[in-house]
Amino acid sequence: MDGLRLVSGFPTLPSCQGTSMHLSKRVLWLVARQATGWILIGLGIAGLLLPILPGWLLIGWGVITLAPDVPFFRRLLDRVERKVPQLKAVIQRMRAAERRNGPSPPN
Repeated sequence: MDGLRLVSGFPTLPSCQGTSMHLSKRVLWLVARQATGWILIGLGIAGLLLPILPGWLLIGWGVITLAPDVPFFRRLLDRVERKVPQLKAVIQRMRAAERRNGPSPPN
């Protein structure tokens, strides 16, 4: 694997400054969350065209998944929380779970 080597049993990549960056569980978790969120949004868009998929539900789930990392979706959830009080509890539970998992890295 070009550019990838093991240091103390951890895979590392060289960075621009010549030091190496450990591929931590946190980085892998963020990549998995991003991929999952965008896949859900893609399936939701397909669901709007296909009668067998719940399009709006999948899009909403994708937005909630991406909100900790994507400022646009975070602002969108803030707006939905203000305009639709019935969803406020769901959004607050999602944000509480994010606080338990730690803050997202800066974009």
